[in-house]
Amino acid sequence: MADYIFGRVMSLPPTIRFTDEDGNMAFGQNKENSNWNWQPDQFVRENQRDKFQMTQSFTATPIDGLTVKGTMSWYYDETLKESMDKEYQNAPGAIPGSNNGWIRTYNQSASFARYFDQTYNLVANYNRTFAEKHTINAMVGVEFYERQYKGLSASGYSALPSPALRTPIRQAHAVLTHHTRRSASSHTSAA
Repeated sequence: MADYIFGRVMSLPPTIRFTDEDGNMAFGQNKENSNWNWQPDQFVRENQRDKFQMTQSFTATPIDGLTVKGTMSWYYDETLKESMDKEYQNAPGAIPGSNNGWIRTYNQSASFARYFDQTYNLVANYNRTFAEKHTINAMVGVEFYERQYKGLSASGYSALPSPALRTPIRQAHAVLTHHTRRSASSHTSAA
């Protein structure tokens, strides 16, 4: 997305105007070359990503010549994404309340993903010399690896306009959940 935005901004003509003669913010020439600051509150995006990694190891020498080394590694990655498009203008000069020049699809989506990787290693080395002539070297090891994934996503559109669409996305989550359930149940009954 960043590459697209940078390319769009670099390709704007130098004569483009985002303010009118009085200094008021203007929509722009058309939807492709619109002023992105014209209606920022109409596009709600909330993304959060948390990562955590921990590694621990220990080494023990229970008897002479035997070394045991254990290693543990955890990697935790969690992502939460929510988006909602409120009613927004997509053409200059659109009249509020009319259907011309306005997008009223109310697209909404939310997703959650969690990865948990865990790795455990245990390696034993035995190194012993007998009678200053004979040497024994042995190594044995085992590894356990597991990846757990949990994810959930939902999306919907055409939710009925309500005061909830003008509130932060966490408060409007009930609208998304209700709409998604309604769509799923009507789809199930049609089958």
